[in-house]
Amino acid sequence: MRISKAIFPIILLAAVLRLTAFGHNPPGVYLDEAAQGYNAYSLLRTGKDEYGKSWPVFLRSFGDYKMPLYAYLTVPSVKIFGLDSFSTRFVSAAFGTLLVGLIAFWLGPVAGVVAAISPVLVFMSRTAAEANLALTLFFLGVALALRFFRHRIFLPLSFLFLALSGYAYHSYRFLSPVTVLYFTLIYRKHRPLIYFSLIIFVASWLPLIRLSFTPGANSRLTGLWSPSGLVRNYLNYFSPGNLFSRPDPDPQRSYPELSVFYWWMSLFLIAGSAVLWHNRKSLGPGAKTLLFILFAAPLPAAVTREYFATYRVLPMFVCIIWIMSLGMRYLIAKRYLLYLGLLFAGLFDLYSASVLLQYDRARAWNSEYRDLSTFLRDFDQETVLVDNSRLGPAYILFAFYRRADPSLLQSQSSEGFLQNYYSRPEPDPVKNLANTQFRPVDWQTDIYRKQIISADIMAVSPQQAREHFLYKLGEITDFDGKPVLVIYRTDPASKCRSLAVPAPPCSALGDY
Repeated sequence: MRISKAIFPIILLAAVLRLTAFGHNPPGVYLDEAAQGYNAYSLLRTGKDEYGKSWPVFLRSFGDYKMPLYAYLTVPSVKIFGLDSFSTRFVSAAFGTLLVGLIAFWLGPVAGVVAAISPVLVFMSRTAAEANLALTLFFLGVALALRFFRHRIFLPLSFLFLALSGYAYHSYRFLSPVTVLYFTLIYRKHRPLIYFSLIIFVASWLPLIRLSFTPGANSRLTGLWSPSGLVRNYLNYFSPGNLFSRPDPDPQRSYPELSVFYWWMSLFLIAGSAVLWHNRKSLGPGAKTLLFILFAAPLPAAVTREYFATYRVLPMFVCIIWIMSLGMRYLIAKRYLLYLGLLFAGLFDLYSASVLLQYDRARAWNSEYRDLSTFLRDFDQETVLVDNSRLGPAYILFAFYRRADPSLLQSQSSEGFLQNYYSRPEPDPVKNLANTQFRPVDWQTDIYRKQIISADIMAVSPQQAREHFLYKLGEITDFDGKPVLVIYRTDPASKCRSLAVPAPPCSALGDY
């Protein structure tokens, strides 16, 4: 009963940390978030993704073939709230809060409090992170499998949740079947129930299995594959520096100045590890399972070229939270002091990091393209070119912010393209959205066309603007007021008059 009473305030704490200023901090949306939200919008409106594929097993997106479950579950929130950052992130926040409740119920209130305030779990619940959804489904499956002796239906349900996690994030295409194999071995005496559960898992995975050998299904792994550093990369995930000191190297995967956990939690990890070692001969099935996951979870990430990517190893962080909770309970006998200390230290750091995230990392969340989309609404009757030399999928941000009619993108896919949908991992260099085209600027032709050109400050220098008679209409600045995107209008007639020998495109202008 005490545990039941403790769980509610822990879930409430988790919800407050995940939902305060939700949808606005982080600012803007990054490309993958926009892709999840817009594809959910497209599925809601048409039953097809942005390319016109009906309910795909993988979302082609930018050629990285995302797992589809997050977008499918986002359809109801887009229906209720409309397409925006709130509705796009809602699934992650809901499942992230559910995860904290699950941890508190399963591993104890102390572990629940740690999960509620840990930077990595708070951060991911505030973004549209497919990995966060997969993490919750995965541990629902694990928790049910460990409790199946109470109700026999728990094991088939467990394998179903483990199967669903594989549809949420790529790493679980490895971790889920490995975990199913683990439970199959430890429960091998219960053969009829194991066979039935395995049938459910395999049946659920049949669409995934059928497409697993297509180029699209493996495009993400192919792009990141680097097994030469396997051992080094694997050990990096157990590095104290990466766990407690340094933020994730990708600014879209962590708070500024905060690592996976707070530095002061390292003491509790040491104490918890000592407790585990002392009780190593009497560990129960739950403890052994968590230790198995702790060491299995980094394997998919270890074969990639990134030395530390938090999204790919989230299950190991839950296992570390459990170990830290053992240390906390051992070192601090008075629980109310423990809770107050954790809350004070954690909330202070989270507040500081949230302020930095909102302002210092606005560009990491493509907020400048939100402002550009708004600026260019005044030019809907003119031809617009948005240079995508450095941000190839910029089109999805415009489609997201403008809630573009899905048919505008779907019409660019031929029947042959859709028939080979899972074999086209190459990115699309050109996209069209109403009056706006997204591609690199062609300096041989674009300056001789009457149009609006938007590019970042590296793509068009002031000298180029003067040379080609580009008239500056405006600019998009960052938080410090520094220009990051510039908008120009071309003047083909003036450009042609400046040439000693007219360029061939000038002839199309007539008497310029």
